[in-house]
Amino acid sequence: MVVPSGASAAVAGASSPAPATTRVTLITGDRVDVRVGGGAGPDFQVLPAPRDGRPVGFRTHRAGDRVRIVPDDVAHLVPDVLDPALFDVTGLVEMGYDDTRADSLPLIVGHPGGIRPEAVDPALRATRELPAIGASAVRLPKSEAAGVGARLAGGVGATTADGRRSALPGVTSIRLDRKVRASELDWNLTRVGAPGAWSAGLTGAGTTVAVVDSGVDAGHPDLAGKVTSEDFTGSGTTADQAGHGTHVASIVAGTGAAAGGARKGVAFDARLLSAKVLDANGEGQASWVIAGLEWATARGAKVVNVSLGGRATEGPDPLRDAVDRLSATSGALFVVAAGNRGWGQYTIDSPGVAESALTVGATTRTDAIAWFSSRGPAIGRSGLKPDLVAPGEEITAARAEGTGGEPGPYTTMQGTSQATPHVAGAAALLAQQHPEWSAQQLKGALVGTATPLPNAGLTAFDQGAGSLDLAGATTTPLVAEPSTLDFGLWKYPQTGPLTRTVTLRNHGAAPHVVDLTASLRALPAATPAPAGMLTVSPGTVTVPAGGTATATVTLDPAPGGPGQYDGVLSVTPQGARSPLVRLPVGLEKEAESYDLKVGVVDRNGAPWAGGAVDVYPITDGLSRHYTVRLDEHGRGSTRIPPGPYQVSAQIRTPGSGTEPESLTAAGNPQVDVTADTSVDIDARLAVAATAGVDGASTRVAQQDLYYSRVAPNNNILLYSLFRGDPQGGDPDVAGRLFVQPSKPVTAGRFVLTSRWRLLADGLAGRPNLYDLVFTDDRVPDRPHHQLTPADAARLSQQTITYRALGKAGRTYDTRAFDSDVVPSAFHTGHELQLPARRVEAVTAGPNVRWTHCVTAHEPPVAYLCTPATVHQPGERIAVNRLMPLRHIPYFGRTADLLQLESRYGDGAGVGRLDGSPVAQAHLKLYRDGRLVGEVPDFTGFLPAEQGTTRYTLDAFVRLDPASYPTSHTAASRWTFTSSEPGPDGGTSQPDALVLDYQPQLEADGKAVAGRPLTFDIRPTLLQSRGTPALREFAFEVSADDGATWRRLPTTAVGAVQRATVPGASLHANGALSVRAVAADAAGNRIEQTMTRLFAVR
Repeated sequence: MVVPSGASAAVAGASSPAPATTRVTLITGDRVDVRVGGGAGPDFQVLPAPRDGRPVGFRTHRAGDRVRIVPDDVAHLVPDVLDPALFDVTGLVEMGYDDTRADSLPLIVGHPGGIRPEAVDPALRATRELPAIGASAVRLPKSEAAGVGARLAGGVGATTADGRRSALPGVTSIRLDRKVRASELDWNLTRVGAPGAWSAGLTGAGTTVAVVDSGVDAGHPDLAGKVTSEDFTGSGTTADQAGHGTHVASIVAGTGAAAGGARKGVAFDARLLSAKVLDANGEGQASWVIAGLEWATARGAKVVNVSLGGRATEGPDPLRDAVDRLSATSGALFVVAAGNRGWGQYTIDSPGVAESALTVGATTRTDAIAWFSSRGPAIGRSGLKPDLVAPGEEITAARAEGTGGEPGPYTTMQGTSQATPHVAGAAALLAQQHPEWSAQQLKGALVGTATPLPNAGLTAFDQGAGSLDLAGATTTPLVAEPSTLDFGLWKYPQTGPLTRTVTLRNHGAAPHVVDLTASLRALPAATPAPAGMLTVSPGTVTVPAGGTATATVTLDPAPGGPGQYDGVLSVTPQGARSPLVRLPVGLEKEAESYDLKVGVVDRNGAPWAGGAVDVYPITDGLSRHYTVRLDEHGRGSTRIPPGPYQVSAQIRTPGSGTEPESLTAAGNPQVDVTADTSVDIDARLAVAATAGVDGASTRVAQQDLYYSRVAPNNNILLYSLFRGDPQGGDPDVAGRLFVQPSKPVTAGRFVLTSRWRLLADGLAGRPNLYDLVFTDDRVPDRPHHQLTPADAARLSQQTITYRALGKAGRTYDTRAFDSDVVPSAFHTGHELQLPARRVEAVTAGPNVRWTHCVTAHEPPVAYLCTPATVHQPGERIAVNRLMPLRHIPYFGRTADLLQLESRYGDGAGVGRLDGSPVAQAHLKLYRDGRLVGEVPDFTGFLPAEQGTTRYTLDAFVRLDPASYPTSHTAASRWTFTSSEPGPDGGTSQPDALVLDYQPQLEADGKAVAGRPLTFDIRPTLLQSRGTPALREFAFEVSADDGATWRRLPTTAVGAVQRATVPGASLHANGALSVRAVAADAAGNRIEQTMTRLFAVR
C-alpha cells in the first residue's frame, strides 16, 4: 500500500496569494496559464485541448524563468517541422503573443511552390508570400488552433511510408513569425576613414543601397529625392514612424543638407531603397523582413543594410536562411547588425548568424567594444561572428519628422544598428570603385583590411577582424577569399587535420610577393596554442597582377585540448612590417563526446517511426536538452558528453480492433554514458498504472503522471502524461496510460507523482469524487495505488455547494495541484449542472497545494480560483462556490508603478475580467485627495511614489446585464498602503480590505420574496487572508437598484458581521443591492456598492 503524498503530516492549512496569470494558446490549441509572482519563477498550468478521447502527454521543462511545453502527440515534428519557439511559453509572452494581446498566431509556413496554405488547412490564412524561402506568412486564429493541432498530431493529414500519420500534407515546416527589433542604441566618419575615400572620388555614385528598417522620412533634407520606398508592415504608409530607419539611412547615404553638408553619410551619393518592415514601436515580424529583403534584391540593391534582428536559434531559422539564399542568388551583400545583447557568448542575433552576412559589432569613441554589442560564436555551429566592428556609440544622424529625440533635424542614437550602416556605406564606396566585384569580394576587402582594436584581450568572437578601415579597403591590391577562416565546431575525436584553401586575388597592376603566417590562441586565457596546431603552406606566394595565388591552412588536432580558439592568418608583403590582409580564425574543438543510439518499439512491437526521444544531462542541472529523432525503423542517435542522463520517451501506440490508443512513458531515468552507448526502449515492458478505493465503485475521470527528475542543483525536469476528457465529461480512462518500471537513481532525485480524479457513487455520505496524489522514488513494478479506509480518513473531505448565480446553467470545476517536484499541473475539469452539491475528498498534507476553480456562467469573468492551499489531514469542511459575485481589487507594486485591476470573486475564489461584456469601467488613484492618475478601463498601470505611501483607489465596473443579471455593477473605494518591493526587486502586493457576501440563499442562488434573510458579511484582508480588527462597519440594502437605501444593524458573530434583511425588502422578481463601509485598525478602508447582488423570486 502507498499512502497519499503527505497524508501523515498534521500541520495547519496554509496558502499563498494568487499571482497574476497570463494565458497562452499554443499552435495545438492547448492553453497554458502562466503565473508570475511569488518569488520562485514562473508557475504554469496546462488546459489541454480536446483530442476526441485520445490520451495526451506533455513534455514540460522549466529552467530559471523559462517555461517550455510540448504536447507529446506533435513532439516528433519538433524541430524539423514545428519550430521549438511555438512551445516556448515564456518567449511567446515576451513577444506579445499571449492571449491578452493577440487573438492569432503569426506563422511562417514552408510549402512547395504553387500550393497555398489555405489549400492545406483552411485555418492557415496566408498574408504574404515569401518565395525566397519557399514559404508564406500565415495567421492562425487561436480559436481554430485545436483543429490544426489535431491534424498535425495525425487525426487528419498525410501518411508516411509505414502508414503512420504525420504533418499536414504539402507543409514542409511551420515556424513562429518571431518579433524582431531595431538594433539601436561626427567622430565616427573620421574614425572609419570616410573623408579619405571621398577625396579619392568615392561617394557611392551609381550604387544602390537598401535599408530594411522602419521606413525613411523621404522629406528630410538629407534624404530628399533619393529614396524609393515600400511598406511591408501593413501600416498603410512608408513613412518612418519610429525614427530608426531614417537615422540608419542617413548614416549610409545622407547628404548632410540640413547641416550645410557637414553631416554626410558614408556614401552620400548612393541611391536608397527603403523597405519598411518595422512598425511605429520599432518592431516587426520575420515574414515582413523576408519580404523586404526579397523586394530590395529584386529592385537591384548591391548592398542591403539590415539593422535589426531577433534571438537566434539552433534549429531552422527563416531569417538566417533567407539571407543565405538571397546572397547566393542575388549577388547582393547583406550587412547585418550583430545585435545589442551585450556581454556573453552566443548572443549574435539572427540574421547576423548567417554565414554569408557581413555581421557588424559596435565600438565606442575610445575604440573599445561597446557594452551592448553582441558577441560570438554564432549559436549552433560555433561560427566566427561578428566579421568586423564599426562606430556605434553616440552617433548623430537624421531625425525623422514627428519622432522622439532632441528637437531639430538630427538626433543621437547608439547601437549595432548605427555601426552597421557605416559598413554598408563603405561597401557602396567599394562597389562604385569596383563595380565588377562580387558580394564576397566586397566582404573580403572590408574584413581583410579591418584594424584590430588596441585591447589585446579581445577575441575574434568579440571584434571579428577588427574595426572598419576605409583607407585600407579602398587601396588594398589584394583580397582574400574566404574573408574569415571559420572552422566552426570540430567534433570529437579529432583524428585528422582540417584544411582550408585561401585564394588571394590581386586587383593591382603589379605582382606582389607576400609572406603568410598563422597564429592561434587558446581561449579564454588567450594563451598561444601549441606549436604546429595551425599552419599555412606555402609560407610565401607570388600573386601576379590581375591573377590569383592559393595557400593551404591546416589545423592539426593533436597538440591542443578542447575549447575555443581564435587567431589570424596574416598576409604581409615581403620587407613590410604590417600585414596587408588579415583573416580572423575561429574554432571550437569539441570535448570528449559519444554517440547515444536509441531504438524504440511501441506496444504492438512496431518501430516507433518518426518519434522523438528526450535526453537530459543530469549533472549540469538539466539545463540542456538533446533530442533523438527516430527514422522509419524507430532508430536514431545524438552526440553527448560523458555523464549520467535521463532518456525518456512518450510512446503513442495506435488502437487496433477493440484496443484503444494508448500512451506509454518509457525509458531510463539514469543512463551513464562513458562510451558510445545504445538504449533500447520497448513499450511492451510497460504496465498499466491503476488506482482504486476500498469499498467504493470508482471510475477514472482523469489520470496524470509526472516524472520529476531533480538535478543536484535542484533544477527540475517535469515530464508528464495526461489522460482525461478536457471538456469535463466522465469517460472511464483507466488502463490507457502505461509506465515502464525503473530502478532507483544515484544522481540527483527521481520522483514519480501520480494524480487521480476518481468518480464514485457517493452513497451513504461517502465522497462523490476523489482527487488523489501519490509519490514514489521510482516507477514500481506494479504501479497500483489502493486507498484504504485509514488512508481515506486522512483526506480533506469537502462538502461543496455550487449555486446557480441566479441563472440556470452549468459550470466546469477544475482542481490543480502543485508540489516541490511538480511546480505546475494540469487543470482537471468536471461539468456540473447548476445548482449542485458534491462531497469531494482530496489529498492533504504539507507538500500538496490545491487550487480549485469554477467557471462563472458567462464571460467576461474567467475561472474563479482559490489561492493555492494546503489542506489539513482529516479535516471536514463546507465550501460555498458561486455565491453572489463580489468586487475585489488586484494591486501589484514595482519600484515605480502600480498595476491596478478590478476583479470578481465568489467568496472562495477570484477571477479576472476578460473583455467585451465589460460595458464600462474606470480606475482612479488618489493620494492625499490629489488625483495621481486614471485609466478608462478595468485594468492599467499608474505611477507609484517612492517609499511607503497611502493611496485611495476608486474602481467602477459595469458588466453587460444581459450576460450578468446580478452583480453587474460595482463601485468601490479602497484605501490601502503600498510599499516598494524589497532589495531583490520584483512585485509587492499591498493588502486591502475586501468583503465576502454570504447571504443564506436558496440552491438556485435566489432569495425568497417576503421571507427574512440572514445575511453574513465576512471582512478579510486581500493578501494575508486574515481577519481584520474592525473599527468601523456599516451595511445598507436597497430593493430599487439604489434609489433608496435602508441601513441594517449588524452583530459580530465570530469572523462575520451578521444582518437580517426584512422580508419587506425582498420583492418578488426583484433583486437586492447592498452598500457597505468597513475600516480596520491598520487604516485599510472599503466603501462598496454592489447593484443587484442577487435576485429574489
